[in-house]
Amino acid sequence: MIKSKNTKGLKGSVDCIDSDELKTLKADKKSLERQLDEAREAIESILHITYDSEGVAGYHNNGDTALWGEFEELAMAEHFLEQLKEKGDE
Repeated sequence: MIKSKNTKGLKGSVDCIDSDELKTLKADKKSLERQLDEAREAIESILHITYDSEGVAGYHNNGDTALWGEFEELAMAEHFLEQLKEKGDE
């Protein structure tokens, strides 16, 4: 648990943490960044499959192909990747 004390700085109050807590936070951040990179790679891999085909044959009960544009989840995944890219460009 982070124990902090409130001190007055130039812009109001500042929370201070000790070096061990800072090391823990940095390690946690690094771990989360690795997990985010792995998730990004997985999403990109799935989306690449959709770029090479038109949809899922037989997805509908009548046997018609479900076109990739019918899946909101793919649009959400593309939007997520765009947001990550924008944040990385900042």
